[in-house]
Amino acid sequence: MPYISSKDAITNLQRYLRQLSYTDADIPSPPVDGIFESVTKNSLLAFQKKYGLPQSGVGDRATWDKLYAEYLASIARYSPPRALSVFPRVPEGYAVSRGDEYFLVGIIQLLLNELQIIYDSFIPLSMNGIFDEPTEKNIIDFQKKNHLPAMGKVDKATWDSLVRAYAQYAADYVR
Repeated sequence: MPYISSKDAITNLQRYLRQLSYTDADIPSPPVDGIFESVTKNSLLAFQKKYGLPQSGVGDRATWDKLYAEYLASIARYSPPRALSVFPRVPEGYAVSRGDEYFLVGIIQLLLNELQIIYDSFIPLSMNGIFDEPTEKNIIDFQKKNHLPAMGKVDKATWDSLVRAYAQYAADYVR
């Protein structure tokens, strides 16, 4: 087992307490500096009280076990949803273009349809998963407006720009 210094242990204790303090106003937020002082002790005492542990202000085994379990649960509960990566990483230079038919084209069409609120020149698209002429026209329009080469294909740069535009739109206009 690797050696863990008391400073490392205190830093972990503070990190776990701080994570819990983000969503629980009863637990004061300690600094994460590896120094056990009054703010850290008060945070630990509040944690022990909340979870029915002896209020000693000491990180005994029962406190550590409960603190770590609550920390992991908090990370799982409050972490952002996992991203779904659908654009292929290989082969290098890959692009989706007119005539292609599969789920990625449907996602591109979904993004373009959603972005019509921003790009009013877009043609409403059928969500058919076929990279057809209207899809190509919207891509060219998008590429021009985003200072990308207007080639009508969705390469990584166009994909990244589409996703960025959608993420910004969704953050501002979540329905």
